[in-house]
Amino acid sequence: DGLFIFAFAHSRRFNINGIFSYFDVLHNPVKSVLMPICSLMFLRGDIKPAEKVITLDYTVGELLGITKRLAKTRRIEGYFELRSLDPNIMLVHKFRLNIAKGETTFRKRINPPFVSDTGELIWHFKGEKDAYVVINAERVQAAIGFIANKEISLKDIKIRSKVNATIAVINLDKKPIRDGGRLLLVAVARQMNKGQIWRKDRKTITSWGQEPVLLEPVEAEIEIQFGKPVRKVEVFALDETGRRKEPVDYEMKEKRLILKVGIHNTPWYEIEAE
Repeated sequence: DGLFIFAFAHSRRFNINGIFSYFDVLHNPVKSVLMPICSLMFLRGDIKPAEKVITLDYTVGELLGITKRLAKTRRIEGYFELRSLDPNIMLVHKFRLNIAKGETTFRKRINPPFVSDTGELIWHFKGEKDAYVVINAERVQAAIGFIANKEISLKDIKIRSKVNATIAVINLDKKPIRDGGRLLLVAVARQMNKGQIWRKDRKTITSWGQEPVLLEPVEAEIEIQFGKPVRKVEVFALDETGRRKEPVDYEMKEKRLILKVGIHNTPWYEIEAE
């Protein structure tokens, strides 16, 4: 298995300091900050693979015809809809296309929230601007999307954010978050170049603006519940290279660590708990 990011850069203008492409990683701070957590989740297997496989059976002729039609719409959901399946089943189970005769596993309709069959991924949909995803595994926990003014309660952490954002905690020591050790906390939200202009319907950008890239501060309170009392805790704001920049104040209540982020001019923090 592998993940390939498209693309690092579409040009050789490596000396620019703004975002001028929808896809480039270069000078995209949100992508760059989230990549360490995402790569750890993938390489270490922090999130379990789905347990059940949904098989969509098509003959070779059917598959070629369907793929040709769907290439125009670019909607992978069409493979499911043409078999009268709810495409949201992709969020719950694995799926595969089988070019042999057989029976498709039918489950015509499911309702949100969509919970993966391992219970570690949950998609909440309560409206177009009230949707968010949570990761709730042993070593990594996160909330992504429209999470402003909600309390997101996960296995070992609680998130209370004033803005819509992605907030994640991962244990760098390859053990459950509740067991402490070295934790990485990431909090990112909107980003844009100075002077960037969206089209009125916000479906595309009419002007990229100019450098530098501006990040929306994520003002949030994070609470981490450890499995046992900790004798020593250190929290640091990290700089743009991931090195410790300054210590961060926190509060301990029995086995709970509470800290506020968004006031240290950084998207990531290191926590050491022994």
